[in-house]
Amino acid sequence: MVCNPRGEKTMKNAMDELINKIKELDNPTVIGLDPRYDMIPECIRNKYEQTIEGACDAIIEFNKALIDATYDIIPAVKPQIAFYEMFGIPGMKAFKETCEYAKKKEMCVIIDAKRGDIGSTAEGYSNAFIGKTPIGDKKEAIFDAEFVTVNPYLGSDGIKPFIKDCTEYGKGIFIILKTSNPSSGELQNVITETRRRNI
Repeated sequence: MVCNPRGEKTMKNAMDELINKIKELDNPTVIGLDPRYDMIPECIRNKYEQTIEGACDAIIEFNKALIDATYDIIPAVKPQIAFYEMFGIPGMKAFKETCEYAKKKEMCVIIDAKRGDIGSTAEGYSNAFIGKTPIGDKKEAIFDAEFVTVNPYLGSDGIKPFIKDCTEYGKGIFIILKTSNPSSGELQNVITETRRRNI
């Protein structure tokens, strides 16, 4: 919690934190942590067994080295969750450890998950990434990131749980609008009858 100018306690706001960090470091960039095992330097990979667990240990070491080299010049990290999920449980442990280490170094964490589903499922995703998961009579923060990316394709009920957690916990979301991948126009550029009437 922080105090506003009137001395009242208010929830820290993730966007304000990110903006302040950008100003402090005079740098608006973000470092993506999308670890591809075969691109991790051999000097790190060779320390560990060629197993799922060994690959994840190498990823953690590599990520920590990147964070150590950039935390005082770059305000935020953006781990792409797919590159951790592909390693199963050990990968998710590596993901969590990466997020925790970045936060320890006072970097903002933007989870690149692009989640978007119906209300109850969206609530589960939001609880995991920026909200809290109810357990009995208490709630626990799981990944506790400042931000998560979301996909609005299923409509507002897929976004509302994230907005609720943003409001309650002072977090933020980045909503996908138009992507840059080569085939994005197959759906994103389609002119519909409704859109034609509104033009």
